[in-house]
Amino acid sequence: MICWPYLWLVLDESTQTELAQARAALNGAARGWLWSVAFTAWTPFAFWALPASVIAATAAYYMGALSSARTYGSLVEATFALNRHRLYEALRWPVPDAPHDEQRMGEELTLYLWRGIAPDETTFA
Repeated sequence: MICWPYLWLVLDESTQTELAQARAALNGAARGWLWSVAFTAWTPFAFWALPASVIAATAAYYMGALSSARTYGSLVEATFALNRHRLYEALRWPVPDAPHDEQRMGEELTLYLWRGIAPDETTFA
C-alpha cells in the first residue's frame, strides 16, 4: 500500500493500461454483485425478487468477481516482481544484491517512504 503509488509512477504505459483494465473489470464485477444484492429491496413488492437477487449475486460473484480478482491480483504480483528494481533506481535506493537481502531492504525502503526514516548506513546510489 505504501510503495504502490511510487511504483505506479515508474511503470511503463502498457503496464499501467493492463492494470487499469484489470481493475476496471474487477470494479465492474463488484458493481454487478452489489446491484444484485441491492435488488432484494424489491422483495416486499415482488416475491420473486429475493430468489432472483440471490441467483444474480451468486452468478456475479462466481462468474465475474472471482476471476477478475484473480487476474488483477496476478497482475499486481507480476508488476512488483518485474518492476520493483525501477522503484529502487528511481528513488536512488541501493538495489539488493541477493534474494536473502531483498526482504530487509524492501522493509527499509517501505519505512523510508512511509516515515522518512532510513538506516544510518544507507546511501543513495
